[in-house]
Amino acid sequence: MATHKKFKPAEPESGPKKNVVVFGSSGQGKTSILNLLCGLDLATSDAAIGCTFDSTEIAFEEFNFIDTAGLNETDSGTVTAEASLLKLVKLLKSLQNGVALLVFVKRQGKLLAHDKANYDMFVNEMTKGAIPILCLITGCEEDAGVDMQRWPTANEAHFNAAGMEFASIVGCCAKKSSNPAFEAIFAPIRVKSKQLVLDAIRGHAAAENVELPNTSEVLRRMWNKFCGFFGSFLKPFVLVSESLQKLFLKITGDPVKAKALAGEVEGL
Repeated sequence: MATHKKFKPAEPESGPKKNVVVFGSSGQGKTSILNLLCGLDLATSDAAIGCTFDSTEIAFEEFNFIDTAGLNETDSGTVTAEASLLKLVKLLKSLQNGVALLVFVKRQGKLLAHDKANYDMFVNEMTKGAIPILCLITGCEEDAGVDMQRWPTANEAHFNAAGMEFASIVGCCAKKSSNPAFEAIFAPIRVKSKQLVLDAIRGHAAAENVELPNTSEVLRRMWNKFCGFFGSFLKPFVLVSESLQKLFLKITGDPVKAKALAGEVEGL
């Protein structure tokens, strides 16, 4: 199965698009949000076992959304080093023109270790805090009759205490229902949410894509964070002085593949 997919709704092309990386744990509503924004019907899932670093590109208006599969505690013992490394290389290749915005998606609820790990992976390791970051809180439909920003406002301090800072935290709803009575309630809330989210994305995205500094170093940092999250079975970590070709060789066991992969990353 392909690990990096592209979708492009019918629309006129108009210049370079801003790359927007959408990340967070599985089951938080990332794909549902993108379906809502882009008018698509991509399959959603509550599990992403073995799919860490998978990515799907969706071109929409002035943006190129990159929907990523993040770190999930339930993946431990199911991911493989080689598959994950190959997916990470593909993800970084898709971002070689830079990133204009990071979007962290989380469903209402307790802040968990893998939420922080995903934040650290993309904000601290990949972009070193150089890219604006927006937080979308899904599952806010129950507050729609009052204020969908109630939960984000009440819990902003918890994010800050965990070292997770955002340009803005926006409550929204992308939920659909097969029950006509419930769908009649959700549909207008989704319309409101779509506008809120698009306004936030347009308001916080950088004026143009910001290039990632030194892709080889980004890969090293992200790989070490990945290994640290899942534990020793995914070692080796990348040493500061270690060449990427040596790392790829240790993981793939294939000198030809290792050399080719190292060339791809170092050429970005």
